[in-house]
Amino acid sequence: MDRDQAKLLIDKYIKGDCSEEEMAIVENWYAKLPYLRDAPGFEQIISAQENIWDKLMSRRQNRLRLYYRVAMTAAAALVIGLGAFWLFNKPHVPESNFVSTSDISPGTNKATLTLADGKTISLSGDKTGIKIRETKLTYDDGSKVASSSLDHAKVQMLVAATPIGGTYRLMLPDGTAVWLNAATSLKFPSSFKDLPEGQNRNVELTGEAYFEVAKDKSHPFIVKTRLQEVKVLGTHFNVNSYPDDIDIKTTLLEGSVRVSSFGKKDNVLLKPNQQSIVTANSIQIKTVDPDDVISWKMGEFGFGGEPLRKIMKKIARWYNVDIVYTDQSLGDKIFSGTISKYGSITEVLRLLEATGEVKFKINGRTVTVTNK
Repeated sequence: MDRDQAKLLIDKYIKGDCSEEEMAIVENWYAKLPYLRDAPGFEQIISAQENIWDKLMSRRQNRLRLYYRVAMTAAAALVIGLGAFWLFNKPHVPESNFVSTSDISPGTNKATLTLADGKTISLSGDKTGIKIRETKLTYDDGSKVASSSLDHAKVQMLVAATPIGGTYRLMLPDGTAVWLNAATSLKFPSSFKDLPEGQNRNVELTGEAYFEVAKDKSHPFIVKTRLQEVKVLGTHFNVNSYPDDIDIKTTLLEGSVRVSSFGKKDNVLLKPNQQSIVTANSIQIKTVDPDDVISWKMGEFGFGGEPLRKIMKKIARWYNVDIVYTDQSLGDKIFSGTISKYGSITEVLRLLEATGEVKFKINGRTVTVTNK
């Protein structure tokens, strides 16, 4: 491949027109970047890389995945940098030392719905979500959920749950849309119809979910978790409340929500782009990039300045693996960006490993994190 062909390929990459094979080529260029420190013009290459990075970061509305964004930036810099041409055909660049005795596929659409009588329905993995309409249970495409019916004479409590490595979308009876992340359950009534004036629309969450709440000023929507409740009238927000985390994070994208802490007996009103962090005895607010927070809903792992320990928790929930550290301090290393959730675990870990900060080894369903 000559320089002009490389430029054309990167232009396609930036526009999102690459085939999977072409994307792999560009990402491979980035993976080789750490080995170019002795190449002619390396300092100019890095300078160009940083310049392009700054320009890309100013285009926040066109958010790109980490390995697209970083690989594209590095590769573009290599194309325009001095002495970069040799990279495209050089045969002896060292390969990654990534070690894997097996590979693990990503999670998929899968969930169950448990009815009031204890019957559990396995929802179709070929569908993306279900709609609950009083006596009817249908998939998003209108097809009926097999062997299911609801008693229209009384309101029942239902539980939708995703396993580790699962995700699903719900349309609640009031029209509220809910996206469930992996290892998540949501308890809700089969109907919100005929609620008295001022009575709440209550649901209970364990795990992580994104809500787009149907507006109803007469009936506030309440999301209860183990440490807090979130009260809204109609808005878009994300709640992260996994049992193995010490805190609960609520992030507002649109509208307003009031977060009330059970332990501190205090509450805060969130504005868009704010996140509350509730523990057993505290409640705090910080400004965040909501795109990072809800990246899971868009098929990505998002981490805006997060420690590796939290990132690996997300990976563990999605790929159903155990994480082991040879050095606990490795979990404190900070990473930023987003990575596609729909590659194999090897593909995801290779991208993290390409930062030069850590190494990974997969053995069965155990991922070991080691020093670089």
